[in-house]
Amino acid sequence: MDTTNVDLTPFIPPHTIMVVNVTGSTTVGKPLEKDELDRVIEGCDEMLQLDEAKQIILEYVQSRMAVVAPNLSVIVGTAIASQLIGVAGGLRKLAALPSSVIQRLGRARKALAGFSASTQIYHGGFLLSCDLVKAQPDARIRKRTVRLVAAKVALAARFDAQQQSGTGGGSSPPSDAVGVSYRQEIEKKIAKWKEPPPPKQQKSLPAPDDRPKKKRGGRRARAAKERYRVTEVRKYANRVEFAGDTEELVMQTGGSVGMLGKMGSGLLRLRPETKVKSKRAKALTEADYKA
Repeated sequence: MDTTNVDLTPFIPPHTIMVVNVTGSTTVGKPLEKDELDRVIEGCDEMLQLDEAKQIILEYVQSRMAVVAPNLSVIVGTAIASQLIGVAGGLRKLAALPSSVIQRLGRARKALAGFSASTQIYHGGFLLSCDLVKAQPDARIRKRTVRLVAAKVALAARFDAQQQSGTGGGSSPPSDAVGVSYRQEIEKKIAKWKEPPPPKQQKSLPAPDDRPKKKRGGRRARAAKERYRVTEVRKYANRVEFAGDTEELVMQTGGSVGMLGKMGSGLLRLRPETKVKSKRAKALTEADYKA
């Protein structure tokens, strides 16, 4: 039997169809015995009957969802609400579940079969079929929407369970006002997520501050300034005599001595003129500065 001529789309997903077709075309196989074939056909018939019974029950629950869980039905619809209640085992059990578990209800393990997993939402079940989630083209917004809808579904289920027990409003008919407010809140948040980011504003430079800055003073500041100032020897070495020859210290510095030794007292080692003197400088005499 050629499996490529059989339409399996209503039963299994496309990637599974591809695996079945490839397996059927690459293996020889053998026909089943009559008793084995009868057992397989009988099992398939039982599965179809169970599926029909399940659909009947779900249709009945969907028709009663406006009374059983009105707030939950407003958020995700009657079909998804009935599926959540059926998988959880009832409205009370659904109300006892946290949002992280509700988000995974109905999640089926998918065999990617070589396809990319970048667009797969692993923590999503029945809520992926919700109109609020399916309407989002961006995968990032879709993931955030699933989490938000799961949180609101948990709150709506608790409110419906309280109404059903009669502790919320006495004998008054069930109200869906909470579900409507939750859905409006979800829609507002989704619209906020879709807004483009605000443009960057061109900030003007601050006005220049020409006022004199406060400089650090004191003994330490003056001593630090004294250590890095230009010495008197360097001042004379940097000067050049007009129309005169300068002596060069090629072996030592590679430059000229300038006016050093030609101006002032004629000393090569000059005495620094400073007001800040350390204890060692005070102990030195004038003879120590002579060549």
